[in-house]
Amino acid sequence: MSQQTAWFTQLAADHSLPDNIELGNEFYIAMANDPNVIRKWADEPTSLAVMKQYEDALRPIVGQGAKFAIQSAGSHFYILPNTSSSFQQRLLVWDNSLAPADWFQAVTVHLYPDPGEMIKQAGNPGPDQLFELFMGRADAGVDRELNDLAARLPGKEIWITEWSPRGGNFADTFGDPDMVPPQMNAQLVARETLAFLRHPEVTRSLYFTLNADSKSVFGAYVSDVNGNYLPLPIAVVLQWFDEAANKGSTFQRVLEANSQPVTGLGVFSESYQPVEGGLFSSASGTTLILQNASSRLLWYDPSQQGQKPHPNQVELLAVDNFTDLSYAAAQVRTLDPNAPVMIPPFSLLRMVWNNP
Repeated sequence: MSQQTAWFTQLAADHSLPDNIELGNEFYIAMANDPNVIRKWADEPTSLAVMKQYEDALRPIVGQGAKFAIQSAGSHFYILPNTSSSFQQRLLVWDNSLAPADWFQAVTVHLYPDPGEMIKQAGNPGPDQLFELFMGRADAGVDRELNDLAARLPGKEIWITEWSPRGGNFADTFGDPDMVPPQMNAQLVARETLAFLRHPEVTRSLYFTLNADSKSVFGAYVSDVNGNYLPLPIAVVLQWFDEAANKGSTFQRVLEANSQPVTGLGVFSESYQPVEGGLFSSASGTTLILQNASSRLLWYDPSQQGQKPHPNQVELLAVDNFTDLSYAAAQVRTLDPNAPVMIPPFSLLRMVWNNP
């Protein structure tokens, strides 16, 4: 603790103190139940007491305006209540012990599904069924976890400090086939982001990780013959949401009228709406991001939706190949902003209206 206090004192002297402080990282895992580690991080109440000591030591340095976050295990995202795994039971007990207190302002969660376990539980489905299965976790699974945290810690912010639809699937790093191909991953990233935005308690999220190594399954960019970095579909999707949501904008969920959800997915009987989007409004303008995660061809006429007659910019990203394992640069099409828009199956649309 003395080292942390000295470090924060130095940060104060350098005028670089943080405003948001996550108290540790994944204490609930305890190095996968390592007996030496688990003695210190035995359970949530014990770990919380240690976190409180650090908050007591650092609060006089960072001031009352800084926010401290404790840790959740994110167990309700992927662990069944009747699990026979002692390790998974530890994570469930950790989360079930969470309770609010005045001294912390937020709780962190890492949202990582287990693609391999989901595939095994579903009996090795084909690519289309696999996409539906993963979409259910990216949608209803996110809702389940965030609703649980909000109920246990009312009034606290939720910081999603690590998340990825890939989970811990390192795939071809170890010579195994990739379970979440790049175009499928882009669809899942879009849906998880839309799910986060439904929850006002979520104030921060950090995708893990934007790797520039073209040989990594976590890569988000590829290089051309000239050494220039080109974005994969996932990087385009994250860019669209970042540009729309990080301007002090408001968010409104968009759903297709009379749409029927895809239901009954996986062991949690999860679901998702095939067509969903978000409308972002700020002083600079309005952005619509729409995800067509269905096999249907859609049409959208902005002049009929109460917006300005024609947007200033329309872009389309097709991410419809759920078997292609190649890491290819995103092919973003620029469309005529003065015409109705055709939205192909399994694609993402961005429309931007700039304020004068």
